[in-house]
Amino acid sequence: MPRIDFSYDIVKTAKPNAGFHNELIEYLTAIDRERSLVKAAKALNVSYRTLWGKIEFWEKELGQTLVVRDQGKSSQPSELGRKLLWAEKTVQAQNALAIEQLRAQFQSVFAQACDPHAKLLSVSGCFDPWLAQLPEALSQTEDRNIVLDMQFLTSEEGLERLWQDRCDIAAFNLPSNTAKDSPFAKAFGPYLNSADLQGILFTVRTQGLATAAGNPMQLHSLIDVARKKARYANRKLTTGTGLLFQELLTQAGLKETDIVGFDRIEPSHAAVATAIAAGSADCGLCEEGSARRMGLDFTPLVFENYYLVWKRSRFSQPEERKAIEHIQAFLQSDDWKVTGKNYPGYTIDICGQTIDTQTEWPWFD
Repeated sequence: MPRIDFSYDIVKTAKPNAGFHNELIEYLTAIDRERSLVKAAKALNVSYRTLWGKIEFWEKELGQTLVVRDQGKSSQPSELGRKLLWAEKTVQAQNALAIEQLRAQFQSVFAQACDPHAKLLSVSGCFDPWLAQLPEALSQTEDRNIVLDMQFLTSEEGLERLWQDRCDIAAFNLPSNTAKDSPFAKAFGPYLNSADLQGILFTVRTQGLATAAGNPMQLHSLIDVARKKARYANRKLTTGTGLLFQELLTQAGLKETDIVGFDRIEPSHAAVATAIAAGSADCGLCEEGSARRMGLDFTPLVFENYYLVWKRSRFSQPEERKAIEHIQAFLQSDDWKVTGKNYPGYTIDICGQTIDTQTEWPWFD
């Protein structure tokens, strides 16, 4: 069996949310999508001879058929070809955050090496695919020496790091109009009750229940999930989605054990969506974009605010304030907001809007 090896490229402009790439997988994906070798070759911008030559090479290497061709009919991946496609999608989704973190680290250290005067700001917290594009976008602006070191953890871990002065900016999400006694208030409240805090609203995302295409089990709430014993793909409790799961359980009068698969933990929204698309789970909570990208049905349940916050004292000097003001101004620009159209379920016109941290979360006496 062939072994797996990795390499990376240094490019002028990175592709959004790019993971690892493999030529065979890209060819099989195009064939699966186009159902035609001729159309797949055109979509890949390669010749028919090149495409089929590569497929024949790997069929010989693996000793099995990868593409089924019927004379005068469509071409499609064989059973092995489909297994390879889903295996690759699953591994990519399971490790998407780690891959993005690795890329962010390389980008940060390379940027500092190329510009010793770069202003390095660390951003810790919940992963967001739109936010992950910000370092690349900032590097194209006039003040391109601002380097963002993205550290994708969980919302609670990001706030904890900010509190401990281990990062400059925290990124976190929680539902709009979160109640004082909610799991979010209990988890995030201790970190947000500070007069030293400043921040902006980055976006509003739609969270909901993702199900297989056509929603064959007719799942629209956790009550449906419990009643029909649907297989659920969960998230870690300290994530915003994990806390939302706890809150929705309480609202529905359910316990964790009422949900089949409550102890199955997936590392990201994309991993939840991939598990459902692959058929290993029936449903799960995720943001709308992840569900749509996998061709799933989606039932909206809540709108969640996604924030960026920092300590006023950290940016007290003029040069430091200039950096944070530049970031906020860029987030409010049309050049940045137009990129948000690639993310279904996102509210983009409020990006960069200043919040009053003393009134935004009415949890404190």
